Amino acid sequence: MLGDIPQKLLSNVSVYVVLSPDEKQVAFIRRSESGSGHALVVANLDGSSEKEIVFRSPAQAFNKYSLAWSADGERIAFGAASGNETTQEIFAVNVVDGSIRQITTLNWIEIARLGWVHEGDGLVAVARGANNSFAATQLWRVDYVSGAAHPIINDLQHYGSTLSLSSDSKSLVAIQAIRESSIWSADANDLSGARQLTFGSSGHEGWYGIDWTPEGKILYVARIGQSLTIWTMDADGGNPRQMTPAGFLDQRPSATADGKYVVFQSNRSSASEIWRMNSDGSDLLQLTGDGANTYPHPTRDGRTVVFTHTVNGANYATRVSIEGGASARIIDVECFNARVSPDGNFIACGTSIDRKKALSIVPIVGGEVVRSFDIPQTFNFDGSIRWSRDGRFIIYRDWADGVWQQSIDGGNPQRISGLPEEKLYQFDWSYDGKQAAFTRGREVRDVVLISDFR
Repeated sequence: MLGDIPQKLLSNVSVYVVLSPDEKQVAFIRRSESGSGHALVVANLDGSSEKEIVFRSPAQAFNKYSLAWSADGERIAFGAASGNETTQEIFAVNVVDGSIRQITTLNWIEIARLGWVHEGDGLVAVARGANNSFAATQLWRVDYVSGAAHPIINDLQHYGSTLSLSSDSKSLVAIQAIRESSIWSADANDLSGARQLTFGSSGHEGWYGIDWTPEGKILYVARIGQSLTIWTMDADGGNPRQMTPAGFLDQRPSATADGKYVVFQSNRSSASEIWRMNSDGSDLLQLTGDGANTYPHPTRDGRTVVFTHTVNGANYATRVSIEGGASARIIDVECFNARVSPDGNFIACGTSIDRKKALSIVPIVGGEVVRSFDIPQTFNFDGSIRWSRDGRFIIYRDWADGVWQQSIDGGNPQRISGLPEEKLYQFDWSYDGKQAAFTRGREVRDVVLISDFR
């Protein structure tokens, strides 16, 4: 603290490290060199005496932020997948003998952070409940013996993966997050002249998906209560119409070029699957059935849907018929958030090869990567990869400021000028290339103190 030369203690350590109560040891998650799984490792604070106490396969992956050491130093609690990749449970491992106890059987969607209460008879969890509701990562009190969980506070706000309990466990601090967004549109040749189309304060319009239809309407996702629903509106914001009912998480809509269908991802069959509906919202059809399927995009001829399928924590570009049926992987390297080129011959996706991330072009029929481009450190491919309508550029958003444009001929990516100098969430260009729509939003985070929560 007074300043000195930093000393390296350990290598291959995950982003989160937890100290033992006596501050003589550290615990962390380490990825195996073979990539076959992750281990929970304990070591002395000086880096000596490393000991692997738990190893889990990718299908049972740890949440590496969730580690929590009990006050008596005997147990480490962690959140991890329960074996089906879609739900998580809380476990505790004995530091001395490595014995493991599963505490919960709650089928939670996410366990973001854990903390032990002082007596060791329970935990506090920042977690997303089994109802898979929207923005429901909340605070829970979990009994160690029974595994029962009870909400600490009854609000609808989102709580981030930060948690700290006082030494007597009578108070805690956490991060409460509030999200707001709206959809804007502009002439493609004058993005600085954008005009606001939606004005909901908490509807999250456009946050989880935006797309143009061939007829020039805008498809978008909006929040209703704890649901995400798909809507359509005119290019000027007029005539908004709800297409899917509340009760589910319907996201990432994309229209076919013939205007006949809209494809989207949804949890309406419990797992995340790819669905299709008519352009008026009728005749829903489930296209996939093996879970963990996201980010659909149809080919230009409307016959095929490309999407991301997640297996053991790895993401792969996959395709399925617009009528459903068996799916097929396009390429055997990680290729996520794929988007079909205007001519229908290629996909652009984020690849991860030898742990190096890049923007890549892959033939839609399968094969090897044909072009790969370096990306800025602040890139964000989450639902954002797009092709320009002429097929000459691939576009993706930045984590903090605007949107990048990469020429398929090579060179460095360039920021698209005229857009607001802020974080944008979704964007797309109309079929004729004359208009652009994008989502502007803000995230407000507050530190909250909760006392006497037990």
